[in-house]
Amino acid sequence: MMYTGERLVPERFGIGERIVVEHLSRYSFASRVIRNALPHQGNHLRILDAPCGVGYGAALLAEQTQAHVTGVDNDQDTINHAKRSYCIIPNVEFHVVNLELDSPEEAYYDAVVCFEGIEHVHYQDRVARELCKAVRPGGLIFVSTPRRGGPGAGSEFHTQEFAPGELEFLFKPYVSSIEMYGQDLVVTDCKPDANARYYVLVGTR
Repeated sequence: MMYTGERLVPERFGIGERIVVEHLSRYSFASRVIRNALPHQGNHLRILDAPCGVGYGAALLAEQTQAHVTGVDNDQDTINHAKRSYCIIPNVEFHVVNLELDSPEEAYYDAVVCFEGIEHVHYQDRVARELCKAVRPGGLIFVSTPRRGGPGAGSEFHTQEFAPGELEFLFKPYVSSIEMYGQDLVVTDCKPDANARYYVLVGTR
């Protein structure tokens, strides 16, 4: 599958290239937080990766948490690629879902991951609300997005990007608490301020 600038295709890059390190760091970070916050549940956990792109992140989550991971994306070719590449992992599945039209099952998942997705949709408030509703009480939601005006921003595929505080403001009505992190290369290597390349939000339902 070709890389268009919208969905990362890891095999098109070297393992140490920045774009790959950035993306994998987010999923490794989410896996660590999930293991620490929701321990000893293993394959009883359910995680939603939305959007999942070509599936590498859903596979990483499944391997590092032992949870059952559902990956969704709105593009059929992308989901076909994910199935071919990662459905050898027994606790991963992939489906075509349009986050702007389809709502995940309410309070079904222990964690929802939305990395580099919220800036791609037009109805951001609706998508934020529905993703949060999909998390069970006490569960977690992870969201990342590039800082508006930063070196990771400006894609032609983005509908609206975020300045400091705006991502937190978008999700705050739907969760009980929020922690914000900055990312330059790896998550937590900088503060979530006007110098961060990306913002990473962790919300508790």
